[in-house]
Amino acid sequence: MLPKGVQLTAKQRAFVAAYSGNAEEAAVSAGFSPASARTEGYRLMRKPHVVKAIRARETVELRPKVLSRVQLQEMWSKIAIDSNEHTKDRLKASELLAKSHAMFVERLDLTGGVEVKTQVDLSGLKPSELLDMVVSIYGAEKKDA
Repeated sequence: MLPKGVQLTAKQRAFVAAYSGNAEEAAVSAGFSPASARTEGYRLMRKPHVVKAIRARETVELRPKVLSRVQLQEMWSKIAIDSNEHTKDRLKASELLAKSHAMFVERLDLTGGVEVKTQVDLSGLKPSELLDMVVSIYGAEKKDA
């Protein structure tokens, strides 16, 4: 919405309606000469009320293109219960509806053991070093040999 008392001129309204990311093209579409379109487009895009009008128009135009979660769920519900729909479509709608309600939660069973095998060359260790290593790993008490 524009501020109270601010109105767009006819060319500004045409510019707002034609603008889709390129101010120069919108200016030409709005009736400005091609020679001055770049300057006029820049000038119009610096006017806050023109930019606000463009944003308002874009908001209204984009709103119906994106469905909310609730709208999607309503649509899937209608398809799922409509006996005139194909069975595969009804099943897909039911699946999507259930997923949107987090009814399908994948669970992984992580119970069970994992065997890890490593190979370490211990041939260069003295028996006392090997014993120290075993004690540090298993916490056994050392016994003098």
